Amino acid sequence: MMLASLADSSDVAGIVGTVVALVGLVAVFVQLRGAAVASRAQATIQFQQAFHASRPARARLQETFPVHQNVLNALVATTDHEHFRSWRMLEDLTDDERAAAAAVVNALNDVGQHVTDGLSMRSALQQYHSIFVRAGALLGPFLDQHNAPRIDASGQAHHPTRYGRRVPKLFNAGLAYHRCHPKHTGKELALERKSVKDGSPARIVLVDIHGGGIDEHHGYPGDPQKPRVLGPKTWKTVVRRCERDLRR
Repeated sequence: MMLASLADSSDVAGIVGTVVALVGLVAVFVQLRGAAVASRAQATIQFQQAFHASRPARARLQETFPVHQNVLNALVATTDHEHFRSWRMLEDLTDDERAAAAAVVNALNDVGQHVTDGLSMRSALQQYHSIFVRAGALLGPFLDQHNAPRIDASGQAHHPTRYGRRVPKLFNAGLAYHRCHPKHTGKELALERKSVKDGSPARIVLVDIHGGGIDEHHGYPGDPQKPRVLGPKTWKTVVRRCERDLRR
């Protein structure tokens, strides 16, 4: 009887120990989850504050920044060129235009950093995917020329410091999100401003009602390979792919 009693006590102690351990694991999980939620909330607040500060520069970019000739040519079916100022080389841009472009590049780079720090990409795309697309369409050629290799007198190529590499990733994510999300499919996404010809409303359709229009950015040599997405592309897979891409 005494041996049986001791065995029972041992079993009870073992059960109690297991329960205590499980309770401890649950407590740790809850703490970690709470810390992750707090981190995402803080990243969201910082993102909102920083992005709000860039609003004047983003407005100048969208309303007045000239459209690269290649973009106009690619969208010729939906664009009357004479209503828009265009450019080919960086030297065609004024100092003010370059400054506005640089300010928006910095703001979008910050978005990418906030995603790396815990901001939900879903939240960013829900609020600002159209801004990512419009800004990316205007800034893509600007960044391409900044990141192009420089050829010296001896014919050797020198690659500049990586600049604004997160902007095309946000642009591509915004495009895919618009084309995949049920709320946005079948809707145009356009760049609108006053015509330089007569001041009338003018627009460039970046994504038409059928999902056609501007292409995704090609990326740059040396960029990490895009994360593989298994199964059909949906807006949720787009969000996950962009988050993984920015956090690599």
